[in-house]
Amino acid sequence: MALPKVFSHEPPYFVQSHFIALLRFAHVHHCSDLTFQPHCPVMAFQYGSQYPLTQRLLLRNEVEDFLNFIYGSNAVAKVLSGTDLDFSYSHNDDNNNIMRFRVNATLGFHQDHLILQISLRVMPETIPLLDSLDIPDDIIPLSQIKDGIVMVCGATGSGKSTLLASMMLERASSSHQGEKIITYESPIEYLLPAYINQSNIIQTELPRCLSNYAYAVRNALRRTPTAIMLGEARDSETISAVIEASLTGHAIYTTMHSQSVLETVNRLLMMFNTYEKARIQYDFFMSIRAIIWQKLLPSAEGKRTALREYLIFDQPLKQALVEKNANVAALLNQALHQKGTTRLQHLETLYQKNIISENTYREHHHE
Repeated sequence: MALPKVFSHEPPYFVQSHFIALLRFAHVHHCSDLTFQPHCPVMAFQYGSQYPLTQRLLLRNEVEDFLNFIYGSNAVAKVLSGTDLDFSYSHNDDNNNIMRFRVNATLGFHQDHLILQISLRVMPETIPLLDSLDIPDDIIPLSQIKDGIVMVCGATGSGKSTLLASMMLERASSSHQGEKIITYESPIEYLLPAYINQSNIIQTELPRCLSNYAYAVRNALRRTPTAIMLGEARDSETISAVIEASLTGHAIYTTMHSQSVLETVNRLLMMFNTYEKARIQYDFFMSIRAIIWQKLLPSAEGKRTALREYLIFDQPLKQALVEKNANVAALLNQALHQKGTTRLQHLETLYQKNIISENTYREHHHE
């Protein structure tokens, strides 16, 4: 079903007030993403389906004006120089509530002409409580670990940041002794409370505050945190820093783009050369507490629900994985079926509980 009209009469040229109206509309109607691109209408995703918000196609100058408005007068020049822009944007609505967006602006082509595409992710105002995310009981205690690594994996838009933010909120609000939590994000998506239940949280945005994730982890080690949340472990230097932090007694939570628990391990180890791999493999398996993969599916109610695959690494599994000549893939696959939950097992559960439709079940059963 299409979204209602934003404007009763669309203006011949969109100016600042019209852009604000579009952002407010997306916020009120629970849209997750917006796209502004010349020769297209303004497009919005709502619960996984895309809808046009305008009847006419955007002009190139309108898109450029919008970017300069939300970033600054030099925005278009920066993108035209060959770099993308990745930043956050905030605006107060009519009730003085803050609307927050994650923004990316990238150059592309249309019929041999350079154009801008601006992608906005709508950031929710409130962090969902952990028990509202239909989290399995054995995942919930991971928010309280004293040391080790918890990895949340999946594609862009799979709810990784939401799950981590909920875990940090749970950790801070339920602590008996108080926590010192440091997050490093690019950009900051959820606004965590600075102080709650004797716990304090500081959020650091990259590259505004620090240059990169690897440096950020080493920065954290000088600040005596009880937990570190890292937006993404995207390269070997960052992964080495994450492992180093866990081995020195820190709890560290991070994400990786992958398609399964097994692929997460494979991708991580492939970032290292043969000389480094044996050491990294040992240190990683001794440090990892859990890998959680997830993907958002349309629910039977017309919203979205998380499909998950996860494995909690207990001591016997860790020992088996670091044995000489261990068949890592076979051990992980066996552990997933015996100790964890595979995506097919969880898909079956979602279908049996009528959380997803039969069409959604069949569509994702053979992925």
